Amino acid sequence: MALASAAAAALTLAGVAVFTVGSAGCATAGEYVQRGSQVELVGGCLDPDDLPRAPEPTGHEPGADPGAGIDRLRQVSP
Repeated sequence: MALASAAAAALTLAGVAVFTVGSAGCATAGEYVQRGSQVELVGGCLDPDDLPRAPEPTGHEPGADPGAGIDRLRQVSP
């Protein structure tokens, strides 16, 4: 009985996976194209408006404040 129920569950999950992939709604899968030293995704179902925006630059150089990367809460004082 346990083997039959496990096989039925596996068959059901496989059917759901096939249905999900078949109804994904993406006509082109997209491909990665190398342009110079950069790799770019061309095509596919990804909409750039769905992605979060990159943080704005702060205008200060990373090496300008040597202590900027130190976690002040975990810093041990002498």
